[in-house]
Amino acid sequence: MSKIDKLEAALMALTNFEGKAPTLYRDRDYADQIVLSAEEGDGYADYYGSDNGWPTVDKRVERIAKQYGFYFEWENAGALIAYEI
Repeated sequence: MSKIDKLEAALMALTNFEGKAPTLYRDRDYADQIVLSAEEGDGYADYYGSDNGWPTVDKRVERIAKQYGFYFEWENAGALIAYEI
């Protein structure tokens, strides 16, 4: 299992207040990247809705990404992409 596959599996094991995992996408043209959706309203990422006016990412997502050697960067207001450190 590759590092990105391990990251994906760890992220999919998360659950939010509704018992849902984050919405992740893998692009067949960029198999070494994971896209985390910020458009689902699931609380894992929110570009506009934070109390302090700054985009937010669930701390568990950031911790897991770091654990597997990745970090998330905003691609646009609706998506973050995991990049290898």
